[in-house]
Amino acid sequence: MQDLENKIDKYADVLINKGCAIKPGKRLIIKAPIEAVDFVRILVKKAYQAEAKFVSVQWHDDLTGKLRYQYAPDDSFDYYPDWIKYANEDIAENHDCLLSLTGQDPELLSDQDTQKIQSVKRAVNVHLKKFREMMMKNYCSWCIGAYPVQAWAAKVFPDDKPEEQKSKLWDAILKTSRIDNDDPIQAWQEHVVELKKRADYMNNKQYDVLHYKAPGTDLTVGLPKGHIWCSAEDKAKDGNIYIANIPSEEIFTLPDYSRVDGVVRSTKALNYGGILCENFEFEFKDGKAISVKAEKGQEALENLLSLDDWSSYLGEVALVPHSSPISASGIMFYDTLFDENASCHLALGAAYNFTLQGGNDMNEEEFRKAGGNKSIAHTDFMIGSGELDIDGILADGTREPVMRSGEWAF
Repeated sequence: MQDLENKIDKYADVLINKGCAIKPGKRLIIKAPIEAVDFVRILVKKAYQAEAKFVSVQWHDDLTGKLRYQYAPDDSFDYYPDWIKYANEDIAENHDCLLSLTGQDPELLSDQDTQKIQSVKRAVNVHLKKFREMMMKNYCSWCIGAYPVQAWAAKVFPDDKPEEQKSKLWDAILKTSRIDNDDPIQAWQEHVVELKKRADYMNNKQYDVLHYKAPGTDLTVGLPKGHIWCSAEDKAKDGNIYIANIPSEEIFTLPDYSRVDGVVRSTKALNYGGILCENFEFEFKDGKAISVKAEKGQEALENLLSLDDWSSYLGEVALVPHSSPISASGIMFYDTLFDENASCHLALGAAYNFTLQGGNDMNEEEFRKAGGNKSIAHTDFMIGSGELDIDGILADGTREPVMRSGEWAF
């Protein structure tokens, strides 16, 4: 127990001082499940020890949220409180910090009305559009970590005793977040260097197209001129260097949203806001996902594609080797923060402006004209496996291997 407590303390240190990279005088918003209250207190202490000016916590609770779908008036699901919108925008505009802890029952809303869920998602995304646009232009430092709520732990380790499930999920979170190292912050710095080497290689290549081949997948994804492959570290507008995802195993860029064609099949389940979507595939034509088929979560995925006019186009392409520590763990986390770092993935919806040369200075129309998608959505789904091959195709048509059997080919 003492060893676990020490690791949890180190994890809090990594989230605050390497993830958010809190600097003196900065404010911090922490978004967390109420089960995480003891852990959040550790985070708040670490933030103030780093000389944060002020720390505010926005709590959420799965069951309280579910009660809304069960009992709220049918005409109330497009409401979103302005105070949350303004608080987020204020943090971004002033280049402060945001830390979010994932931790949700993956099937929380599986028995609820999908149209109500769609209305809530649209309301959230519409009201937070300005904030998310600022995030995609790196206005502020932000980080996503995790806390093992009991319902999530029970889904990941269903065969274990309830009293063991949470500790096993803690162990998995801490190990994949590199907390097992003697000096986790140094381990993260070394990991960042290795990821940057991969990104630099791909940036020097400037492939025009990526071609994906795997069982059920035959997909071409065009890349715009001036695309930038990024890795774990990002730089905020105030110059602060932070890590947005802990854990992080990916390098990523934006696709040319209008040049995506073919079929792609998922390789891991997608937890879409409390609805589990499994064994699905999208067909793309001229950039748009024109159809989706799913063994589970069909309606939720159809709703995703219709969230706005652009949620059916891609905004991110990310490469992760099949041998990543998260994939090697053999654990299905049912949480995108972890599952996307076990697998190559794509994202439907908005692209990050900073993944395109000059993108942070472009308005929405200019960004889209350059090939970048803009949408109120951004939803990652996993497509990688040990059977995935990827070729990079240069502008002159030359094909080169990027990945073979899910591993780097260079």
